[in-house]
Amino acid sequence: MCISRVCVIGAIILLLVSSMASAGKTVLTVADWWNPQGADPTTSDMARWWDFVKEDFEKRNPDVEIEYMWYLGTADAREKLIVSYAGGVAPDVTQVSVAFVRELHDMGILLPLNKFIDRDGQSIWRDMFPIAHMYAMKDNVIYAMPHDIQSSGIVYDIDAFLHAGLDPDPFALRNWDDLREAAKKLTLREADRVVRYGFSASMNGGQAISYWVAANGGSIYSPDFKEVTLNTPQARGAVEFLLELRDGLGVMGGSIADGTSAMASNYGNFAGPSLERSRPEMNFRFTSQPPGPLGKGRSTVTWSNMIAIISSTKDPELAWDYVKYYCGPEMRANIVTMLTRLTPLRSTYSSEAWRRVVRERPYMDIFGHMAEVGALWPFIGNSTAIPIAAQHINAIFAGTVSPAAGLEQAALMATEALSR
Repeated sequence: MCISRVCVIGAIILLLVSSMASAGKTVLTVADWWNPQGADPTTSDMARWWDFVKEDFEKRNPDVEIEYMWYLGTADAREKLIVSYAGGVAPDVTQVSVAFVRELHDMGILLPLNKFIDRDGQSIWRDMFPIAHMYAMKDNVIYAMPHDIQSSGIVYDIDAFLHAGLDPDPFALRNWDDLREAAKKLTLREADRVVRYGFSASMNGGQAISYWVAANGGSIYSPDFKEVTLNTPQARGAVEFLLELRDGLGVMGGSIADGTSAMASNYGNFAGPSLERSRPEMNFRFTSQPPGPLGKGRSTVTWSNMIAIISSTKDPELAWDYVKYYCGPEMRANIVTMLTRLTPLRSTYSSEAWRRVVRERPYMDIFGHMAEVGALWPFIGNSTAIPIAAQHINAIFAGTVSPAAGLEQAALMATEALSR
């Protein structure tokens, strides 16, 4: 921690020195972990993005100068935000991760945004997918503004579907019965060896647990977020379904990224470009997860990162102007065009900017739907309670404990950790 304090103080001194060169202008310090440092600004999309943001915002606000502060990732961002706030040298505005935003709010580090949104931010707030609101507020206090969105769902090899006589339409798999039959048809065997599995899936980790429980109509949290609710019929049904696919039918395994699986679940739609690079010959697309026997509709797990104002800022009005600018529809269209990043604004997905992206990458046409049906990412107790639950569920799939006993312990021990 002492080393971290030195790093934070050193970064702040550099910012103060650079700010002196802009005498007469108001400096707005913007912090982020989308770090372009060391990148060639002539070839790096991220470097070009931040140059554009600075130039455009300063052009609109000629008495303002943006100074950037870079983190080395989300863990570094969390630590430095806490330390710099305690030292009175925090930035004005920062990106905050879904994994720690509620923690910062509970510590009083983030400025409530309700009065700003009520005044001139309602058009942005109301345009957002409902799931994005869940991460940005507590007890009706809005403490951050979502600016991007990602979903995990199913990705599948279209040609493999066609060769197996399956309909490749993204909504053709209507339920888990259809999913089971598709996995059986897509599995290829040579003698007694599987050369390509029909389906790759797991419940390894909090996101995967949330994904499968949500698909079967449940939630890993109680409505008040005080309990981890995994000792439920929805969770047991999800575990038993995956055990059936893996152990009973032998159709679950492999990886779509290397061609040893024809379909994968809990696959982030942000990973499309990496899948293009790893398997350039594959024609693929994404879809939402069909519902299990207890589910009520299609689903994904969807999360947002956010932009927040630090409560110690000396100019909250200017900071809000930046948040409103950065998270608004014009800049969200720009980020789609320049970085192919997804946005939490529904209107983006009917824009010309989005249509241009889909023409280049047709598999992205369903991403708006995936956000619309999003269920919660495990953002409460993500680094404490949820890993404990995951350990007990991993024991189920390792065969060392029964599904009922493992889920009971997962719920009990994770809830205890959540209450600490």
